[in-house]
Amino acid sequence: MIVIPRGLARSFRAVVRKCQTTRPRPPVLVSASGERLQLSCILDGVALSVDVPHAASEGEHFLLPLSILEEVEGAAVEITVAEKNGTACWEGRDGPKTLAFEVLESDAHGEMPALPEQLSPISPAILSALHECGKAAAREPSRYALQRVQVNGKASCVTATDDKLALIVRGFTLPFRESILVPALPVFGIKELTGESEVRIGRTKEHLAIVAGSWTILLTIDAAGRFPDVAGVIPKSPDSSVIGIDERDAAELLAALPEWPDSSDGVGAVTLEVEKGIACRARNDETGEVREFRLSRSTCAGPDFRVALERRHLARALSLGCLSFRLAPDKPLVAENGDRTLIAVTLGDSHIVSGSRPELEIPALETNRRLLPMKPEPNGIEPPLRWNGTGDGIDPLVEAEAMRAALAQAVTHASRLVQAIHRLGRQRKVLENAWSSLKS
Repeated sequence: MIVIPRGLARSFRAVVRKCQTTRPRPPVLVSASGERLQLSCILDGVALSVDVPHAASEGEHFLLPLSILEEVEGAAVEITVAEKNGTACWEGRDGPKTLAFEVLESDAHGEMPALPEQLSPISPAILSALHECGKAAAREPSRYALQRVQVNGKASCVTATDDKLALIVRGFTLPFRESILVPALPVFGIKELTGESEVRIGRTKEHLAIVAGSWTILLTIDAAGRFPDVAGVIPKSPDSSVIGIDERDAAELLAALPEWPDSSDGVGAVTLEVEKGIACRARNDETGEVREFRLSRSTCAGPDFRVALERRHLARALSLGCLSFRLAPDKPLVAENGDRTLIAVTLGDSHIVSGSRPELEIPALETNRRLLPMKPEPNGIEPPLRWNGTGDGIDPLVEAEAMRAALAQAVTHASRLVQAIHRLGRQRKVLENAWSSLKS
């Protein structure tokens, strides 16, 4: 008899749900040997297992329908197997319950992929990177493998894009130099994994292996897919406009955005404007109502501009803490926070909402509606040198640019003041001469 604890059954079901992209439900291989219990499952593009201590006296191996774990209602379940028949017993809300099931054939599960010969320790932040990049990946296959997440050993980063939004997370020392493509799965954001402090990583020819505590996730490598050069679209122009969004402004704007009106085309466009301060606004196309938020605590440097982008892209940047914004003509918006770089396409001029002062005329930038076409490269891409952003409050570059702009403005004002004094001096001499003429 094998006892599967309540917490283990619940956690395993939750992890499988986050990994499963197709039906039917896969079977679960239950293995008990010595003092260990292992549950494993093979799905489309991913294999997973969990290994925990267990007081098992004799080795047992059998296939259990996943529906059995779903039926136990979060209770500990006792499983007894005799040849091809099994019985699951647990304590339900209305008393003891029993469920008979047929033990599946061993070939219904398949072989668990072999682990790499060596697994290297890595920062637990790799789990967050895989999760957030997985959310940025496309949902459907395309010409480029945009439904995949790129793990680049040479560039030490994780990257994903859906052609309108891209996310690059850097700073990982990986035990391989290649660039590989793996499925984009939401499993790495689940609490069963994020709570683990010891994470190891490695790869075989066919799989990327991630071991987080007692959990093992094996992602099938897409060797045929091509991935675009996402880092190549980051503006390198020194004349770009720079915004440093204050954390309090970011929190208030993020809370306000869900209540803002949607545009009639369903894009949900918002306008970001820099001119004597920073403003964000949206318009209700039906009523003409304009909602505006002034980022009064934030700083900016560089030329004035107006640009429109999707509200969800702005919200994503703010939620990731990417508060250092850069924008250059004919380039997408770039938002950074330390090792995270978010790239979002901008919308056409028709989506731009003007402020309450009609006399204000700021030339709208030409915009890109897609991150692609980008030069397709082999999976071993080394992104170019990135802009040196930080994640602690406002970026130092933003502060430096703002100080430079302020000093330049002060010099201009001082020059104008000197000119005004000279004009007053000349006018004084004219008045003195006129007064002398009148007296004589």
